[in-house]
Amino acid sequence: MANLFLNCIAFNHATAFSVNIPSTSTVDHLGNAINVQGGFTTLPRNLTLWQVNIPSTASMGQKEAVFVNLNMGNSLNSSVILQTLFPEGAAGGVIHIVFRWKDLLSEYDFVNLHLEDITSTNQSAPGSQQESTREYSLTPHAVRLWRNFLPSVRAMQLANVPLYPRPIFHPRRQANSESTLTGVFLNDMGSLETLPPFARTEEVTSLIGIKYGIPDLVCSCLQADGISTTLLFPVEVKTSGVLHLNDGIRYDLAYHQQISRSIGPARPLRQIYGYMKLNGFRYGVLSTYKQTWFFMITGVNNDELLVSPTIPYNNRGPTVQQCYLWLIRQAQRNGRLNNPASRFRARTMTANETGNRVARAVQRALRPR
Repeated sequence: MANLFLNCIAFNHATAFSVNIPSTSTVDHLGNAINVQGGFTTLPRNLTLWQVNIPSTASMGQKEAVFVNLNMGNSLNSSVILQTLFPEGAAGGVIHIVFRWKDLLSEYDFVNLHLEDITSTNQSAPGSQQESTREYSLTPHAVRLWRNFLPSVRAMQLANVPLYPRPIFHPRRQANSESTLTGVFLNDMGSLETLPPFARTEEVTSLIGIKYGIPDLVCSCLQADGISTTLLFPVEVKTSGVLHLNDGIRYDLAYHQQISRSIGPARPLRQIYGYMKLNGFRYGVLSTYKQTWFFMITGVNNDELLVSPTIPYNNRGPTVQQCYLWLIRQAQRNGRLNNPASRFRARTMTANETGNRVARAVQRALRPR
């Protein structure tokens, strides 16, 4: 039984990979193989396939690629055998496939989209930053593992109705500075603003009601009146040269091992805790994009910090997008510290700001795919 070798290229996404599949497989099997190899979750019937005959350099008479429509939903039945479609593949040739996902996604499909890796270049070496003396750097009384974080995220209900436009992830997958890395995180995680409750991740400006310190990003959500907005949680982004945990290392344990040092995991944790507590946030996020951690303040005096397990960018159960959306929904319901001294405050958007937010949402939905 011969195998087919297919070079698969996404029509509406910067993704390409190879698939090796038996020639006796069906079109439905091919769709499954594409999803598995690419790390996607959409059903095979939501894929549209084209065969592409790429002209060789020796064939100067053929100057254009030839597309043969292989739409599984219309012209092909899912039970069609692949060797009847690609007889040349059985002879050892390589088949080029262009595939396209459905244009609208469900919540489940959206948060399970595959994220590409970030290549780190020219980043700060560990130990290059000094201990911060700014007032927003605080030391929690206790740091513990957030044990029910993953079960809670997995239990979040996600709708299966395709209503939301496919996001366009940041095309640049290199980061030579913290600001570049922040921009990639903002674009990719910010795409979740198209899902309920439509919370927006944005850079901190003077108009945003954060009084103590300036985190890299902040997540906010419009209130029921459509005008006022509530700040949900801060996001701090670090390069992998500043913060990185080896596989299997818990953040809370790494923190306690290096609590007296000005480098490593202790300093970023104190920084995000300061942003959270001084501004009245119950939740917070710390990320290198490759690795992300989610935090919650607890304790009678808001002096204990729970930290999630490390969530890699390519984690599948749950994804970092799913964790981020879960935190948004949690913070919307219970994002403020129950402390009279809390310095949390909501702000009211101007009419111009409200119009800009609506315009951005419309532009995102109308982007070519």
